[in-house]
Amino acid sequence: MIADGQPRFTARGQPVYHFLGTSTFSEYTVVHVGCVAKISPAAPLDKVCVLSCGISTGFGATVNVAKPAKGSTVAIFGLGAVGLAAMEGARISGASRIIGVDLNSAKYEQAKKFGCTDFVNPKDYAKPVQEVIVEMTNGGVDRSVECTGNAAAMISAFECVHDVRAIHDPSILHVSDSFSCSDHTKRILFELYRLISEPCTAMCDAAGAGVGRRRAGGRRRQGGGVQDAPD
Repeated sequence: MIADGQPRFTARGQPVYHFLGTSTFSEYTVVHVGCVAKISPAAPLDKVCVLSCGISTGFGATVNVAKPAKGSTVAIFGLGAVGLAAMEGARISGASRIIGVDLNSAKYEQAKKFGCTDFVNPKDYAKPVQEVIVEMTNGGVDRSVECTGNAAAMISAFECVHDVRAIHDPSILHVSDSFSCSDHTKRILFELYRLISEPCTAMCDAAGAGVGRRRAGGRRRQGGGVQDAPD
């Protein structure tokens, strides 16, 4: 379904609405040319079918947006299909240390196959996970990719790095939670697929006159609120 909200299918003169906006169970479909990738006729469909969404999202987020340098340290939040694909992207990019973060410790063994060198379960620590990662890496990771969509995880992913690029779901217009961007050394990159034909990349610089600087992991939680730690 394209951005105008109108279906591209009809049956007996009546509109047929797309399942979850995609209708990927259809034998035939109508999509924008920018959403089509040509594959080899010899490619096994039972293998390449998984590449169309979650795999390309996670892998592309790391390789094309975060672009970790060889020898860098990367944290991946969420070790589902998207997170593992992001982790594979970090491995192929040459990251020397890849830290997986997930609430399910059983995922560590599988994550090792995708390049995970360290694993952190936030439930195992009394302190915020971003502080754990900052201590592990002596100051913060080089890149962080957030693959859960959870607002609290987004904050943790931002605060565990000294130069951040976070991936934003283009369908989310507003997140009603606190999100500090007070460190001018940090950046958030959004992959924005506008409601027109061409994708664009927008970078939001967390900088401004009079904005105080805060170190990586430098927020402490007190009660139900969030407070900046002193420099």
